[in-house]
Amino acid sequence: MLEGLRAQLKGRQFVPERVREKTIPKAGGKVRRLGIPTVADRVVQASLKLVLEPIFEADFKPCSYGFRPKRRAQDAIAEIHFLGSRTYEWVFEADITACFDEIDHTALMGRVRDRIGDKRVLSLVKAFLKAGVLSEDGVGRETITGTPQGGILSPLLANIALSVLDEHFTQKWEALGPEWTRAKLRRSGAPAMRIVRYADDFVVMIHGTPDDAEALWGEVGSDKFGVEPTCKALQVAPSTYYAAKRRSWSRRLGPCVTPRPSPGRAFGGLRGQAGAFGDWRRRRRPTWFRPRGASRCGPAPPQPPGGSPSETRCAGTPGPTRRGSLPGRGGGG
Repeated sequence: MLEGLRAQLKGRQFVPERVREKTIPKAGGKVRRLGIPTVADRVVQASLKLVLEPIFEADFKPCSYGFRPKRRAQDAIAEIHFLGSRTYEWVFEADITACFDEIDHTALMGRVRDRIGDKRVLSLVKAFLKAGVLSEDGVGRETITGTPQGGILSPLLANIALSVLDEHFTQKWEALGPEWTRAKLRRSGAPAMRIVRYADDFVVMIHGTPDDAEALWGEVGSDKFGVEPTCKALQVAPSTYYAAKRRSWSRRLGPCVTPRPSPGRAFGGLRGQAGAFGDWRRRRRPTWFRPRGASRCGPAPPQPPGGSPSETRCAGTPGPTRRGSLPGRGGGG
């Protein structure tokens, strides 16, 4: 099979098959539509991902955590907690409605062409986007928008399409200038915003007023982000709301909610208090510290039968003195 796929790819004769649609139930009575490609298509998609992922990883912003190597959901949660505990009082929470089904092909291919110049790779990506869907009742239909959720290449393509959100808020952050300028503007009342995105779910942490958060309804919902409908805002809440939700997040995603050190993080990697300060105490503990009652010479060796305690004392340790004698001069008569 691999030799045949290699020959088809070199001869530009490879044509992907329609993906098989499978619906699974979601919470609230909704269904999620998955697209299951064939084995041959999965092999070609995995090969494409190996080529494309390193190229686009160099462009992705550090505020994106979904479907990326060496990043996980706990890192996104910890970033939210980090910002929420540092004067980012308001949170704009939203998600992309039917993200994998509504991605605009024209906008997506435009972003891919900005980084990829090989026409063979571009034609393969476009062929997978236009492959079509075979529904559960056996009816085939064309795919005008979206990328099948369930393919190996789909998460990377979704990140490419949604990275425009990351770039938009990163540009707003960089427009505030260096750190001292940002601090001056924030003291004067200018809002500062940071986005944290995991796939199609994202929150915008806001240092400002509730009106600044409400203004994002129209800004994030504009057509320039290439998803139609673009987003559904869930709520605008104080950051203390997320502090209360950390306990439920820990139960669902695991106990580790502190970020791991990762390259490119805007605020660097943090460590939990127990790890950071505990290690510092262990490193900085004075050499003369020892528990009460412990000997500085270590545990005393076993005494020989009939031996006196003075024979087992370590060198340099003064022994007991008799009454009326001075230390170091021996016993007086």
